[in-house]
Amino acid sequence: MTKYTTDEEKKEAQRLRSKQHYEKHKNDPEFRKKRQEISSKYYQNNRERMNEKQKEYYHNKEEYRKDKIKKTKQRYAENPELRAEQNDRCKIRYWEKKAKFLEFEKILLEKGCIHVDFE
Repeated sequence: MTKYTTDEEKKEAQRLRSKQHYEKHKNDPEFRKKRQEISSKYYQNNRERMNEKQKEYYHNKEEYRKDKIKKTKQRYAENPELRAEQNDRCKIRYWEKKAKFLEFEKILLEKGCIHVDFE
C-alpha cells in the first residue's frame, strides 16, 4: 500500500523533506562544502551543452540577419522609389534624434550638470 495517492502529493512531500533538511544543515560548514562541490560539478558538466546552445542561437540569429539583409536589398532593387522613401524617413529620424539630444544637452548645461570650458 502506497503512502501517497498522487504524484503531486509525493513531490510535495519530497519538497518539504528537502526544505527541512536544508534548514537543519544550512549552517553546517561540511554541508555547505558538499553542496558547493555538487553545484560546481553540475556547471562543469553542462558547460559544453550551454556553449553549444549559445553557438546555435548565434548562428540562427546571424542567418536570420543575413537573410533579412538579402531580402531588403532585393526589395530595394525591385522598387527604387521605396529605397528613396526609406532614406528620407531615416534622415528625418536621424535629425529628430539629434535635435532631442541637443535639447537634452542644453538642459544639462543650464542645470550645471555638464561643465564646459570655452577657451
